[in-house]
Amino acid sequence: MVLLDLENVIGSNPRPEAVDKCLSAVLELAAPVAVCWAAYPQRLLSERAREVLKRHGVKTQWAKAGNNSADRALLKLARKEADKGRRRFVIVSGDADFAPLADLGTLEVIARYEQKVGSRLRRRASRIHRLPEPDSAARRAPASAVRSADPPAEQRPEDAQRLPIPRTPGQVAVAGLALWAAGTCFGAGMATGAWVARRVLRA
Repeated sequence: MVLLDLENVIGSNPRPEAVDKCLSAVLELAAPVAVCWAAYPQRLLSERAREVLKRHGVKTQWAKAGNNSADRALLKLARKEADKGRRRFVIVSGDADFAPLADLGTLEVIARYEQKVGSRLRRRASRIHRLPEPDSAARRAPASAVRSADPPAEQRPEDAQRLPIPRTPGQVAVAGLALWAAGTCFGAGMATGAWVARRVLRA
C-alpha cells in the first residue's frame, strides 16, 4: 500500500506537471503497488492536478486544512488496510508522524532527493527511497548530445578560402595546366593593356 502525503512531498498548489512527474517516479520506486491513496486539502489542489491523480489510479482522501490533518487521514486508512491483511506500507513523506506504520507491517519511505526524513521514521523504516533530482536526466545526457560551440569545419570561413592541395601525379598535372593557363591569360592581358596605353600616349 502506498500512502502519499502530497503536500509534504510536492508542496502547496503544485502544478499538474509536477504532480505527474512525482507520481510516475513514486509508483516506479514503490512497485509492485496494490493500492495507492493520497491525502491533501481539497482547496489546495487544482482540478487539473486531481485529473492527474485519477489518471494514475490514485485514490484520494481529502483532508481538512490544518496541521497534520493529512497525516491523520493516511494513518487511519493504513490501519483499515492492515485490518484487511495488508502488511507492506510505503509512505511518501519525510514526516516522523508516520513512524507508527512500522507497527502494522513492513515500512518503506519515499522522500525527495534532498528532503530531511524525521529521525523516528528513519529508524523504523526498513528502506528509504529517494526521488530523482530534477536535473539528473540532463546530467546523464551523453556527450554526443552536447553540441560544440564551434561551427562544423566545412562552415568555417577560413576553410572556405583554402584551395585543395594536389596529392597524385594527375592532380599535379591538372594544377600545373591551370596555373599555366592563368599565367598566359594574365600575361596576355598585361600586353594588351600596355599596347593600348602606348597608342593613347602617341595620340
